[in-house]
Amino acid sequence: MTEVTKDQFFDKIGPSNVSPSPDRMETLWKTPMGAVVGKTTPGYLLEGDRGHYVGGELNKRYYLA
Repeated sequence: MTEVTKDQFFDKIGPSNVSPSPDRMETLWKTPMGAVVGKTTPGYLLEGDRGHYVGGELNKRYYLA
């Protein structure tokens, strides 16, 4: 995977049919067939009925396959 900017990441995956699979350490962005096209770190943490990005949005990094 190659690290890219937030804009590059969403320009690439925006028109694609992908869904996030959030985890505490990373979020994988997958096609309906399960192919990983990107990932974001850190991951997403659910606490009760609320969720948040681990480390905050400012520390988020973006990667494309």
